Amino acid sequence: WDVSSASFEDALDISNEELFPVGIAFSNSGKKMFIVGAHGDDVNEYTLATAWDVSSASFVDSFSVKSEDAGPNGIAFSKSGKKMFIAGNDTDSILEYTLSIAWDVSTASFVDSFSVADSDTAPNGMFL
Repeated sequence: WDVSSASFEDALDISNEELFPVGIAFSNSGKKMFIVGAHGDDVNEYTLATAWDVSSASFVDSFSVKSEDAGPNGIAFSKSGKKMFIAGNDTDSILEYTLSIAWDVSTASFVDSFSVADSDTAPNGMFL
């Protein structure tokens, strides 16, 4: 946890899926990575061949959140991977989704939203 000892290791080009990545989340195992961004309106899912190693990532699928918010800027998952939360920049809301298969965004369905407009007009990051 000492960032002063950190060094750059690798990068991943995701420009085919997202041009302006803003939010990132990982599964508990480190074998799944999820990215949202200010340019797209979806959640991009990647599988990592080696846990926590982004250079081993391959694109799996995407899930559009456009009907709820066209500017997703933050993402977080419950520990079980069966709940996904999106910070929606366009609607100033936190969006809740249920995944019928843990960590598989293709199985997501919208549940509800909670407006944070009174306290934040541009929600970006999330952490559970």
